[in-house]
Amino acid sequence: AFAMGVCNYLIENNMIDKAFLKKSSTAPCLVRKKDGHILRKSDYGYKPLPGSTTSIMSDDFAYVWDGAQGKAVPTVESVDPVLTGSFLIDNVEYTTTLELLIERVSEWTLEHTAEVCDTDQSNIILVAEALANGPTSVMMGNGAGHYTNSHTYFTASLAAAILTGNFYKPGAGWANAGVSSDILYYADASWGEPPNSVAGPSYSSLDFADIMKSGEYMGKPAVIKGLITYAGNPVGNVPDRKAFLEALEKIELFVSVEMSMTDTAEYADIILPCCHWFEMEDVGGMQYVPYANLGEKAIEPTFEHKSDFDIVKLLAHALGYGDAFKETAEEVVKICVDKGMMPDIKGGAITYERLKQEKNIRTFPDGYYNKTSYLQDARLFFYLENPVPRFAGKKIDVELERLPYFEPPAEAWPHDVGKYKKNVLADKYPLVFQSLHTRFTTHTTYNHVEWLVELRGGEPSIYLNANDAKVRDIHEGDIVKVFNDRGYVVVKALYDAGLKPGIVNLPHGWGYDQFREGHYQDLTNRATHAFDGNECYFDCLCEVEKYKGGGVK
Repeated sequence: AFAMGVCNYLIENNMIDKAFLKKSSTAPCLVRKKDGHILRKSDYGYKPLPGSTTSIMSDDFAYVWDGAQGKAVPTVESVDPVLTGSFLIDNVEYTTTLELLIERVSEWTLEHTAEVCDTDQSNIILVAEALANGPTSVMMGNGAGHYTNSHTYFTASLAAAILTGNFYKPGAGWANAGVSSDILYYADASWGEPPNSVAGPSYSSLDFADIMKSGEYMGKPAVIKGLITYAGNPVGNVPDRKAFLEALEKIELFVSVEMSMTDTAEYADIILPCCHWFEMEDVGGMQYVPYANLGEKAIEPTFEHKSDFDIVKLLAHALGYGDAFKETAEEVVKICVDKGMMPDIKGGAITYERLKQEKNIRTFPDGYYNKTSYLQDARLFFYLENPVPRFAGKKIDVELERLPYFEPPAEAWPHDVGKYKKNVLADKYPLVFQSLHTRFTTHTTYNHVEWLVELRGGEPSIYLNANDAKVRDIHEGDIVKVFNDRGYVVVKALYDAGLKPGIVNLPHGWGYDQFREGHYQDLTNRATHAFDGNECYFDCLCEVEKYKGGGVK
């Protein structure tokens, strides 16, 4: 809602970068009003190069209305594309994607936006002016994605950045943590993929409980008999933990590949002990760091630890597929590195032998920034011509998903705001529950390291605004029960003046055995949006009360 208010303010006050929109975005591209599709060369009988019109850098160019030529032409032939208006072409009505965005955000006046967001109008103007005056980088964090309406925040904020031309120059961009350049190194990852292979069905962990209950997924048989988890701790991290555990009880064989005794490993029939990253060699690009890195083995694997590769190789041989796994782990790493396409900073090849000698190789220079985007027509877009759900078969409103929009979260909406009515659960559970990340764990990794536990306060705590605590007669250090209809957890209460009244925070990353009773993922909500299928940990209402006793661990 806030981002759409920013977009509307920018448009209404003529603060958009029209030259950038014409040259570098799909804003002037023509859309058929009757079906929402963009007019392209293929509509005139042209057969594009292999791949669909959504392929990266397809030659099936979009059309724009060129003001200088007075007709519709492909983007690459346009002199002065028109940004707004309606056009009749071959007796078919067209408009531009920018015109559609203007219409979509028009209701988000300063007054309406400020009311829905419970903020001052000046804050909306402040952000709009920062974008317009730029260069400004929009730094997207993952926390915003933990609500069922969250993908629209990403599309709306992207639209605001495009409208103001905040791309292709130093200090500008839109990306996770503000890193808008391709500064990651990738080795080739095609080794081991069988030729002509077809992927099996893909399910979200959020659908796991329903699949195990019904044996179906989207009306088709979906029988899951075995489950292997690796590089994750779903029992400790998946929302609505009780539903997940109930489904897990119906699995015939549950295997956990782990390096420590996590919540998930506790439930496994078989644990395959894998290496810590200090116990094996690997190669890759560290996120946001412009180097190719060699992860050297610091020590030999302890106890029965084996690398993920060796675990797969042993299983393959036992199942009769040994011929596909003849190489050693080191040989596979060498193949992946040597086949990689990314050069070093001087254009030289990055090889395994070089990495062995140099340890890390620079891939991008200081001050590097993208000067274009590898997208359809090499243009940025805020209009999704063919939106599809993350998981095939889910039903979405295609017309709605083509542009940014706002709808309240599935549960975490405790007040009436304008036309948006509060969730019916709010009378019973008036507090919005969040589990924010801290600097002391990576999800649940490291949650039992003693000195990190000490820095975290020694045990899990729920943080409340002092006003919310006082009306519940809760004092700092009291033991409290946090609960809703799905479950509860017993923890210590602490005040946090940085929390808005109505919000509580139980920091993310603790293990089951560290809570006095219950588990914080027993409270969280399994609801998700069909478009992105995201895990919505913050879309959750709860209540907090003084703990009245019971079987505390």
